[in-house]
Amino acid sequence: MAKKTIFQDIDYTTVDDLNILDTKEFGVYTNSGEVKTTLHTESSSSFERVSTLLETETVTSIGAYKGKKVFILPSCNVKGDRVKAALREHKIVVTNDYELADLIVTHSNIISYCDETVRTTSLMQKMQNKYLINEGPAEDYYDKTKNYTIWDSKLDVDHRMYNFATNSAPYKLRIISGLAINIAKLIEDGAVAVVDVDTVLHSSANVQMLDQTLADDITAMLNGADEDQKLAGTMIPTISPKSDAIVLWKFCTDNQHKFSWGYLSNDKDIKYWMNKVDYGRLVNFDAESYIAYLIENDRMTSDAFKQLEPTCRKEIHISNRELYNFTVQLKPEYQKYLKKEA
Repeated sequence: MAKKTIFQDIDYTTVDDLNILDTKEFGVYTNSGEVKTTLHTESSSSFERVSTLLETETVTSIGAYKGKKVFILPSCNVKGDRVKAALREHKIVVTNDYELADLIVTHSNIISYCDETVRTTSLMQKMQNKYLINEGPAEDYYDKTKNYTIWDSKLDVDHRMYNFATNSAPYKLRIISGLAINIAKLIEDGAVAVVDVDTVLHSSANVQMLDQTLADDITAMLNGADEDQKLAGTMIPTISPKSDAIVLWKFCTDNQHKFSWGYLSNDKDIKYWMNKVDYGRLVNFDAESYIAYLIENDRMTSDAFKQLEPTCRKEIHISNRELYNFTVQLKPEYQKYLKKEA
């Protein structure tokens, strides 16, 4: 039975089959005090080849996998319980043994970009300007393998680097875990299919469109007691990014203060949803700039324009009113949005 840990034995037959070039093993210090082996490649194209295999969907529906087993890649940006619930709707079983899986669930966190610590749950990682040691906490590992260990923040907890002799690591570290190598090989061989976590979640019957009634209900919950806020927190990730553009924009802007601090700001599923609806951009639009955005992206409708235009009109500021009369009139190119849609 294969373990879920990223620290799988490095199989150099598999490394060669995947054409991973210019490799070198390094040790990674773990929170348990053990040092585990990972692989570095000097080749950016080799690194990208493996990441592409792990990130690219090969199927766009999970309907054909009823009764099959699925392995969720580590560091998923959605809570495991939510992904599992969506899979259970299709009678798909989650396994921790990737060798038993028929399907791999991928996501957008395959590569970690962190210079402070080697993440022990990341399949792949990019770092730069690191030091290596083979003494102290790394000595036993070096004696067994002749591999140096990467100094990171986990070692800083109980040790000081100035107490040991150091070498410089390659300036740009491109780290590929044993688990990444093994799964990439299964994908390349066609032994498993790959589906994105977005596809899994969107296949769930729990996904719902945000209408004004639902928006008002959730907003009321967000302004209620702690239990109400937590219930709202479970509902928000089920809202489809394809919901009505105006209702979604107003919902996000009206509740900015709730998304910026407290329970919502720290919830993994909420962060995922905020990314999918492009929350950061939405809340920075005023009515006029949102009209421009919707037109540019071919999403403007007559109904949406009629909802936004009055707000724009209220925001018009004209001085010298004591001396002059002013007339406000839409430019001709916007007049078409006032007509009834067929």
